[in-house]
Amino acid sequence: MRWIPLVALVGSLLACQQPQPQPRPEIKPAYFNDSGAALGNLAKMVHRQLEGIKYPLAAIPVDDFFNESSAEVSTSGKAFQKQLAELLGRERNTLSFVSLDRKNIEGAQWIVLASYANMDDKEAEQPGKWIRLKVSVADVLSGQRLAAAESYLQAAAFQAEPTRFFKDAPLYLNDQRHRERVEVINGKTEPLKQKLAVQAVFAEAVGAYETGSYADAEAGFAEVIKTTPDHRGALTGMYQSLWQQGKKPGAETAFTNLLAQTADKGSLPIKILFRVNATDYVDIGDLPQQYRLWTKSVGQLLASKSRCLDVTGHASRSGAAEYNNRLSLQRANRIVSQIQQQTPALNGKIKAFGKGFQETIVGNGANDASDAIDRRVEFAIKSCS
Repeated sequence: MRWIPLVALVGSLLACQQPQPQPRPEIKPAYFNDSGAALGNLAKMVHRQLEGIKYPLAAIPVDDFFNESSAEVSTSGKAFQKQLAELLGRERNTLSFVSLDRKNIEGAQWIVLASYANMDDKEAEQPGKWIRLKVSVADVLSGQRLAAAESYLQAAAFQAEPTRFFKDAPLYLNDQRHRERVEVINGKTEPLKQKLAVQAVFAEAVGAYETGSYADAEAGFAEVIKTTPDHRGALTGMYQSLWQQGKKPGAETAFTNLLAQTADKGSLPIKILFRVNATDYVDIGDLPQQYRLWTKSVGQLLASKSRCLDVTGHASRSGAAEYNNRLSLQRANRIVSQIQQQTPALNGKIKAFGKGFQETIVGNGANDASDAIDRRVEFAIKSCS
């Protein structure tokens, strides 16, 4: 795979001409039991709002549907990207809608952004569990939203399990960059050209990883890091690609770099998974070996900076509150013990807390892949005082 410099992508985007459309009113979303009908409804609503606006000549990229809470892309989120592109093209067969990559973002004037989120009981007007699918069309240069649409899909028709890259990632990627992406979908006007150029390279690297082309993935993530050193997704991708190639020393260095770039920007939602109703780690593949590397790296970072650490366990919203408070604290204590065993100098500098389900992010209590982020452990590095 040949990697084209990001500078060329950004430069080509500057040449695009900016339209001055007036967005049309949003249309009330509907509930669907079938994903094809839900996506078809999105396509119809988008084109209805774009009536009377001069369409660009270049192909219009469509990004993956991503999880608004965790920043992950699920199995359905990935599949829906291609389906939506096809349905948008059917509605306006003179246009070409394509999956986002570095080739088609070069001359793109518009972008289709998409996200999904679990709806709570108060949001849904119909009984049952529902997924909110949201689509926005924005001008690449100005970031102005041209159209916005929503459909509600029955949760049973949505595969929430993350794709392989996001499943393997050691951290959840819901950082400031992710929050800004959500804001753009929700209507915030912000120039997108540079961010989309980076996102296109990142998306290709993720695709290479998920097909087992780890050397190509490594090169792609390295390119993103060169221009955007604090890109959490690329930093985690570099670690994952090196680990999969058996380059363990390089992977350890990459994980240390990931911690160094993110430690001072808030909590680190590291994905350490436990068995159901237990404090034992899951015994899947080489995850226990990776967990030892992660806790060792955290300990080394703390020791090198003479810092202290709060380890907070969380639980999904199922079962009694008292039980989940106790279980989340026990899991945090398990990790504290492991770090102290690996780095004895940190004894007395690490505290464990259990929040139960007080700070859930998804909060649907499904106990499946859709609310995995609620069963997280967060590391907060702070000064010792």
